[in-house]
Amino acid sequence: MQRILTALFVLGLISACGKLPGYKVNETTQDFTQSGVTNDKVDILFVIDNSGSMADNQANVASNFSSFISQFASRNLKFQIGVVSTDAYKVNWTSPTSYTFASGTTGHWDCSSYTPVTNCPYNGISNGGAGTLLHKTANSKILTPETTNYVTQFQQNILLGTKGSGAEQGLISTMLALSPARTQVGAWNNEFVRDGAYLAVILVSDEDEGVSATNTDYLRDSAAALDARLDQFEDYMKSLKPDDTRMVRFDAIVDTSGSSCGNTLQDGIAYEQAATRLGGRIMSICDNFGTTLADLGSEILSAVTRFKLRQPPQGDITVYVNGVLVPNDATNGWTYDSSTLEITFHGTAVPSVGQSIQLVYVPGAPA
Repeated sequence: MQRILTALFVLGLISACGKLPGYKVNETTQDFTQSGVTNDKVDILFVIDNSGSMADNQANVASNFSSFISQFASRNLKFQIGVVSTDAYKVNWTSPTSYTFASGTTGHWDCSSYTPVTNCPYNGISNGGAGTLLHKTANSKILTPETTNYVTQFQQNILLGTKGSGAEQGLISTMLALSPARTQVGAWNNEFVRDGAYLAVILVSDEDEGVSATNTDYLRDSAAALDARLDQFEDYMKSLKPDDTRMVRFDAIVDTSGSSCGNTLQDGIAYEQAATRLGGRIMSICDNFGTTLADLGSEILSAVTRFKLRQPPQGDITVYVNGVLVPNDATNGWTYDSSTLEITFHGTAVPSVGQSIQLVYVPGAPA
């Protein structure tokens, strides 16, 4: 049988949906052609518990944020970052797309009923109510590479204080923040969920999801209620990326031991199960945040750089980035998943936007 010609592909940065951002494949065989689609965008939502025991944890996220975001900035990715709290106590929740504010309240969390005003959970924090992106200075609601001093701005936004509701509602707050009512053009979270962007939600809490916006009992105390909300949460998150549900993930930095670093609180079981369902990581809130955030950033980057081959390779694959050989390595290289025909880059090997990638292999029969 005549040997099939080796195909050489010159690619741009690889996207999570398996398409190539911004570059066309120059084929050397007649068997297949692939085109590039611009997709170098990542939307990152931090959901932060602002109840009474979270001061140190908020400060840890702030002080270690650079280890997370530097990985995206150094590769010129077009990121968006926003912050919401776990408060949903002014919302009567009925479905992922239908909610009303509780009777007698306004859309915003205001401090007019607090004496002194320093007791208000949102004193000095600009907001539009539950599920809105929170910020402390102008032009810092949605942080991007173009935002002046975005690291400092994030560090300010993340310090939400500790006077929020003790009925943490991280799952509901997430759905509300990402709902069309919040993200449509002109709404408070204007276009935070972008077409074609990878969506990562990172929740940080030292307690579990509450039963309701006013009930501090834990959701997992009712198996039926837990399953119902997890089903709703999973379905809703996946509906945001219907073309490729792997373009959304949920990561949980929570109490995994029941002691919360010495305090007797509760495991974040609801959040852990949500992370498992959506392909995210479960990390202990008691671990070193520098390592935790750096590792999480690396894993999100790997998810952004998946490429699906049209045909399975015969034999070995050789990979170059800007002409430099990249090793087949799960830590700082690339791996190939034969079940999905996908190549994924990892660690320091994740390419920057604009770098050329060459894959050399012998294509076999179409899968």
